This record gives sequence, C-alpha cells and structure tokens, in this order.
Amino acid sequence: MLQNLLDIKELPKNLDSTDGLAAAVCHFYNSKNSFERTKYSSWSSFVNKNKDKIRGS
Repeated sequence: MLQNLLDIKELPKNLDSTDGLAAAVCHFYNSKNSFERTKYSSWSSFVNKNKDKIRGS
C-alpha cells in the first residue's frame, strides 16, 4: 500500500523503516489535521465562502 500511495520505486532492505512510515501514515489519516476539507451543503454556500475563487460573472 505505501509503495503505491507514496510512489516508492523499490522497497528498502530494512523493513523496519517501512513499518515506521506505515505507522506515521496511519496516524495522519486517523487524526484531525489541518488539511481537512471544508464540507459545503450546496453550491451557494461554496460560492459565498470562496468569492476569491470565482471569476467573471
């Protein structure tokens, strides 16, 4: 899984390093993080909160 997720070309000889990396990736995905996306209930709410992303009219 890590090989595909992180585009690792070849596995290291010492698999302890991949175990540590796997633990870190699991921790990242299971914790609240600053990369969490805001959820919008409609296009109107998205537009109202992201006026800087809208071009033209």
